[in-house]
Amino acid sequence: MKRAAMVIMAAALAVGACSASPERVAQRSLPSPAPKPPKPSKITGAWRVIPDAGKGRAYLSGITAGGPRNVWAVGSWKNSGVGFLEHWDGARWSVTPVPKGQTGWNGVSAPSAKDVWLTGNTGKDSSAFNVAHWDGQTWRTWTLDKTSAGAGCCAVSALSAADVWVTDNFTLQRWDGHMWTKTWSSPKGDVNALAAGSHDDVWAVGNSLLQHWDGSVWKSAKADGFKLTAVTAQSKTDAWATGVDSASVPVALRWNGSTWTRVTSPLKAALPVALAQDGAGHVWIASTNAGNTAGFPQLAGWEGTGWSMVAYPRPLGRDDAIVGLAALPGSTAVLAATRAGSIEAYGTLPR
Repeated sequence: MKRAAMVIMAAALAVGACSASPERVAQRSLPSPAPKPPKPSKITGAWRVIPDAGKGRAYLSGITAGGPRNVWAVGSWKNSGVGFLEHWDGARWSVTPVPKGQTGWNGVSAPSAKDVWLTGNTGKDSSAFNVAHWDGQTWRTWTLDKTSAGAGCCAVSALSAADVWVTDNFTLQRWDGHMWTKTWSSPKGDVNALAAGSHDDVWAVGNSLLQHWDGSVWKSAKADGFKLTAVTAQSKTDAWATGVDSASVPVALRWNGSTWTRVTSPLKAALPVALAQDGAGHVWIASTNAGNTAGFPQLAGWEGTGWSMVAYPRPLGRDDAIVGLAALPGSTAVLAATRAGSIEAYGTLPR
């Protein structure tokens, strides 16, 4: 498909209700678009199933890749609901025990194999917002809020053990190695996803929400009517977001360092839920089966001027869905996790 010409100009709009210091949201004025980045290569490979440690006995809810030997997938065991976590070391998957008594781990981010972060919600009504950190030997856990977590909570994006961002849908909080700081909040639960590219390059997206952390304050861009569900932050001049517009039509948005531009989405009548950018410049986008007239999830890759719809190695059933995509740094390989507990790979996995 050809890229649409419609450009989403950034506006001087503060998003959400700010709470006490250090919570600040600043206005932003954006200049004209920057030159287009180099065109990615043609997508020619195929996806294939990678046997994982869960062996179909665990539901998955997220996946992350900090390196070719540092891939993690999180979810819960099907028979007990207890949290499930598995690690890829470049050759095989293995199960890593999670903190006892915890269910509902949904988010995972891992800068290294000894620096793994999880987010999730627990409690009688699944309202407690919890974060856990694995240092390679032991777990440390925090309950950041006992009542804030919403359905589908929570997300995490970690740059290091001293620079971690999390959200429970209502707040954006940062760990500096010593303490958690709430940098932004909204009573509406607007935040759906976040991505940290560097300490001064963090994007948060959600319901009519599109904003950027520049190292000091959150600055907002106009996203009226958009329900954004996923975001990537490859660099300060290369980010993508996806979701649906006010008419529930799937959208893809591209940031070039100065302007967000709407790119025609390849997905048809479905809710986009995952994004990933690989080392070749491809952008991968995946959807749930919700609202899809075909009844099944969809997967597509960006080739620079258009999208290529990509078939999975096996059909995903109507009760299954792609829950996460993760690009392996320094390669063109991409991994996908499904709700039913399978892992699929595109490209050659480096070791």
